[in-house]
Amino acid sequence: MANEVHEIEGTLFWNNFHKKNDMTGKFGFDLGRLDKDTIKLLQDLGVNVKTDTGPAERGQFVTCNSKFPIKVSFKQGVKQVEAGSIGNESMIKAKVNTFDWNFKGKSGTSLGGQAVQVQTLAEFNRGGDGFDDDADDELGTPPWDDDGSDALKDFSAE
Repeated sequence: MANEVHEIEGTLFWNNFHKKNDMTGKFGFDLGRLDKDTIKLLQDLGVNVKTDTGPAERGQFVTCNSKFPIKVSFKQGVKQVEAGSIGNESMIKAKVNTFDWNFKGKSGTSLGGQAVQVQTLAEFNRGGDGFDDDADDELGTPPWDDDGSDALKDFSAE
């Protein structure tokens, strides 16, 4: 089942599209509040769907990681912002691939994040929270054009 590509939808949590997560050293995101059809698909693929009832209320969720920055686009009509300003509770469509892993006697199937399209935006506001507003400047120009049309090609029928 490794290396299959699927398009799934859900609620975004913990966006690390263009900045590596300090704990994992990878780019990634959590996709939560998954519907029953998506949960079934993921479980059929061998992916472990976790359940969160904590403060973030991700519900049933998966984590998608990548060694590379994750391509971001915006559905037509959705305000385009820097990747770091896409906040928790944004609704996204994600292109993910499955991959098998083995580590210290354990094995499984996980998801790699390839691209996301923001369907509805919950903008993350950095003002006054102690975050460095220039932290993402070293990452350069976001990988989408003004209207998002180039990135939208990733979500066309295959």
